[in-house]
Amino acid sequence: MEIYAAIDPFAVVVHRTSRNAIDSKLSTFDLKAKKRIGRFPVLYSGGLRRSSLSQDAHLCFIGCFREHGLAAYSTQEGSEIWRRNDLDILNDVTAFTHDNIVSCRSNEELFLLCSQSGRTLDILHGIKSIYTSPFSKTLLVSARKLELHSEFGSLIGTIPRTTFAELDCAFSKSEVLISESGGPVRCFDLGSAQLLWTHTPPEGSHFLKLCYSQPLNCFTGVWWYYEGKESSDPMNQIFHFDSKTGAVLKEVHLDSDSRQAFGMAGTVLLSQELQVRSVETGKLLYAIE
Repeated sequence: MEIYAAIDPFAVVVHRTSRNAIDSKLSTFDLKAKKRIGRFPVLYSGGLRRSSLSQDAHLCFIGCFREHGLAAYSTQEGSEIWRRNDLDILNDVTAFTHDNIVSCRSNEELFLLCSQSGRTLDILHGIKSIYTSPFSKTLLVSARKLELHSEFGSLIGTIPRTTFAELDCAFSKSEVLISESGGPVRCFDLGSAQLLWTHTPPEGSHFLKLCYSQPLNCFTGVWWYYEGKESSDPMNQIFHFDSKTGAVLKEVHLDSDSRQAFGMAGTVLLSQELQVRSVETGKLLYAIE
């Protein structure tokens, strides 16, 4: 099962329904109404960042690693809107939040596609993936270095990596927070790309998911041990960071190791088991059936 980033108040989840590697179901949820609103068949091969949800939540873009390429599905009716079978070895699918563009990496090329029709708008080289801000056209481009753009193609500055790969990033209106595999979370100013603060977790751990919570007015991150964990160590924790200073405002224990996705403006976490927890307290709020 893979969870897609939620577009408030909606979230979508894909799960396999047979031994066939690509036969799956797309489930759509209204987190505010606390219910499932649809369940449709889709083609999907597992992997992180092989899916994205349009800003209006009307389309879900789902990629397969080899055959079947990338498709856009209606989240209301489950119908296939378009498919690009010619795209293979496909990863890093991202729907832009302020343009009708969806990007995906096929082999060593990054394709920019029209999100409504699937036609190719541009083909780029040397770019792995793109992360977009919900507040503006500002975005982070993952290339040899990390690049901060005020809009795609307008470079603000470059950010050197501290490890081999980034895991996630989150935008506030004035900062971007970046997590790296086996490394720290670092916060940068959106106007200048200058480093504001760094938080380095214990060795053998990192932050898998990041979010800016508007209601809580802070950055939040799901911290996870990937090796060297003692039995007495917490399974997962949510950290709350002051966005300006990096001060840890709160650590919230989670009693689950499952994959999580933030929703409802950063106030809830949706787990693989379809349990919805409070980001503020970590407590189970409800489960979706």
